[in-house]
Amino acid sequence: MRNPSLLFASALLSLVVIFTPPSNHAWWYMWLKFVNTTDISVKDELLGEKNPSERGKESFSRNNTKIFSVKSFASLDHSGQKTDQSEMYIRLDDVKRYLPIQTLVDSRNGTIQITLNENVFKLTRDIPVYEENGLYAPLTAPPIMAEGDVWLPVSFIEETFGQVLQIKGDTASWHVDLATIPAFSPRLSTEKKSVDEMIEILSVLRTPIDDAHVSTYDSHLPGAARTYRKGVHEGIDWYSYGTGIKIDRFTPIYSMEQGKVIRADHAYQEMTLTERERLLKTSTANNGKTPDYILDKLRGRSVWIQYDNGLMARYAHMDRIEGDLEVGDIVKKGERIGYVGNSGTSDGVKNSARGVHLHLDLFMYGKWFWEDYTFDERKQILKSIF
Repeated sequence: MRNPSLLFASALLSLVVIFTPPSNHAWWYMWLKFVNTTDISVKDELLGEKNPSERGKESFSRNNTKIFSVKSFASLDHSGQKTDQSEMYIRLDDVKRYLPIQTLVDSRNGTIQITLNENVFKLTRDIPVYEENGLYAPLTAPPIMAEGDVWLPVSFIEETFGQVLQIKGDTASWHVDLATIPAFSPRLSTEKKSVDEMIEILSVLRTPIDDAHVSTYDSHLPGAARTYRKGVHEGIDWYSYGTGIKIDRFTPIYSMEQGKVIRADHAYQEMTLTERERLLKTSTANNGKTPDYILDKLRGRSVWIQYDNGLMARYAHMDRIEGDLEVGDIVKKGERIGYVGNSGTSDGVKNSARGVHLHLDLFMYGKWFWEDYTFDERKQILKSIF
């Protein structure tokens, strides 16, 4: 025993136990088990007490069932989201107690990274999509940062990690079973490809707007300088000028390849001008770099599609989405997904018809691959594809 106080207490108890009848020695064996274990949960069981650091209703038991508090989306008082108000949430800190994960939270950018062995899961507050080893998938509800905590939808824990939680009111019972955690698809290589290799990879894509070609304006292309966002323009802008055709709110947008819809913002509501200006001020206070969760709001109404070859496309600033297009749908190459708009932009919040365009982002296994190329190389790739 390394702790002097425990050594002294044990010596004293040794004297007492000598004069105690044998039938009353059970407590003595419990004491020995307590001082020789480093497992906090075992000590909690022996003492019948909870871990002093816990903040929820939680208990430890030998059958590995945990009891703790949960909250509904509505009770978290999180405005601005169109989510089932009865959706239940669990603290990330509670998940960390029960699953062998490591986490990295950036509250300023609103990002959450969860690592389980070699598997990496990335989420962003208020966005109903997550990334699993470079591939994107939908969430039934977005993660939330509120009340000084990170909250994850219970459905994410159940569906992603194969767990079962029983919820009654604001209390959840979770029989933690590590054996039910599924095998995950490994992350594929995101090493830099040559210009010709990238042209070959992207050659499966068709133009998202009929008869349009990629813009001749450098400011419309990936990597163009911006005074906000992350300092660079991530995507490709398709305006009337520079693309060879007229583009307006009646211009259809088509899926560039067959893929799975992972986000479709049917319920999007335009911001007010005051709200948008407040969000942009946050960028100014963050050295001109727009936090990820705010940047998502500035994209307006969006459709995200995950393609089979690791490519994920974000179609942003849309005016409207095809009424029967739903998350989980498999769309065909050339299938209409909606119409060009200006949602999320300064013109959109003013209900103006100006500034209508499609903003298109492309990622390869979660990576913004344009960073691997010079500006001229990016133009060469895009002109070869579109």
